[in-house]
Amino acid sequence: MTGNLPNQPSDIFDRGHQIQGNFDGRNISDLVAEVVGFMSTHGYSKRYIQTCKCTWNKLCAFHGNLNIAQYTHELVKDFMNECLGFGNPDKSSNVSKAEICSLNILYNFLHYGRASWRKIPEPAIYSTFLNGSFQAYLCRLRQTHRESTINSKQVYLKRFDVFLCDRHIDNLEAITQSLLVDFLKYLPWVQAGEIKNTASTLRGALRFMYELGFTSRDCSVYVPKIPKPRNATVPSTYTKSEIIKLLGSIDRGNPVGKRDYALLSVLCRLGLRTSDLLGLKFNNLHWDTCTIELVQQKTCRPLTLPLLNEVGDAIIDYLKCARPQVDSPYVFLRAIPPWHELDKSTIYYIVHKRLLEAGISIPPHRQHGAHAIRHSLATLLLGEGTTLPVISETLGHTCTATTMHYLDIDLTGLRKCALEMPAINPFMEGTDSND
Repeated sequence: MTGNLPNQPSDIFDRGHQIQGNFDGRNISDLVAEVVGFMSTHGYSKRYIQTCKCTWNKLCAFHGNLNIAQYTHELVKDFMNECLGFGNPDKSSNVSKAEICSLNILYNFLHYGRASWRKIPEPAIYSTFLNGSFQAYLCRLRQTHRESTINSKQVYLKRFDVFLCDRHIDNLEAITQSLLVDFLKYLPWVQAGEIKNTASTLRGALRFMYELGFTSRDCSVYVPKIPKPRNATVPSTYTKSEIIKLLGSIDRGNPVGKRDYALLSVLCRLGLRTSDLLGLKFNNLHWDTCTIELVQQKTCRPLTLPLLNEVGDAIIDYLKCARPQVDSPYVFLRAIPPWHELDKSTIYYIVHKRLLEAGISIPPHRQHGAHAIRHSLATLLLGEGTTLPVISETLGHTCTATTMHYLDIDLTGLRKCALEMPAINPFMEGTDSND
């Protein structure tokens, strides 16, 4: 974790919280007092508030009389270097982390009205000679692609930007075929799928730059196509007995256990994607029809799933006995302040933690996140004789070809789905196959 704070708010982090934006007549000392009051009335422990105040008191002594509009990246950087001693090799990493979290809380409260220590993701910033063309390319993609896809492509383009900077390339005409090949060789730590996606994104960007006149030649033809066999990776799955063991091992005698059991019940029994699980809201739960109805974040297609009795009972138990009594449209919330919706890393942590607590073996290369549980549901449905179109509809896939990848590991089950050959027409019997 670094000490850099973003220059502007990010809608990716906020997800519905209103930006305050009222900077008139308040200084940084006033901001600190407001945050302390907010945390005191929202369940934060006195010990944690006191830990944060140790950093905030130093900030007030250093910059307390400045208007809160001046609480910027540059101000915080100066404060961290001059007052907190960042860059000193003897400084404790734990102390540094606590100080950074405290400063992030102030920034997030100022712009979002909630006291969260998580750093807001910053938009990618490219070199001057690339920024205009890359931003124009991303702007075009936003017309047809989801923001999550745009975020991934920004990462791929940033890798290319860093590569060019390392080689002191500062103009588009210096891009050559050998340079592009070297760039892909420069990514040995990236998985094969990401290398393929990086090459595809770069190819599209270079073609776009040529079409709009940013470059005098089409360099996209020099980007090699990265072959990746469809079955290059075998999806990890868990057996029915392991899923039962996972759910049965959760202690539901405490709020965290009730939440995790309800969350994993939805994941194991219905196979929701992580994005849809995180975004599950009360208006998606239709108790009168016993269904869950939502629009998938990945495909933007509607999805209707049965609200199974086991899943419904787990959710009700969580809502009545464990969920924090806060005004939030999201079903699953953090168990400790700040009480807002979960994030992707938390879902991964919950699944991994509960698998380990259940004593389920996780050898190297066995995936242990929410997606592995989703794979497992597809395989279990196939093993029970569920037809491929039904499995595809349950998982929210747009076509059965996508579902087939989830089922590559169960060849026996796939053979059961094969259609019988029709009986040979008697009229054809005895005829010469060469006729």
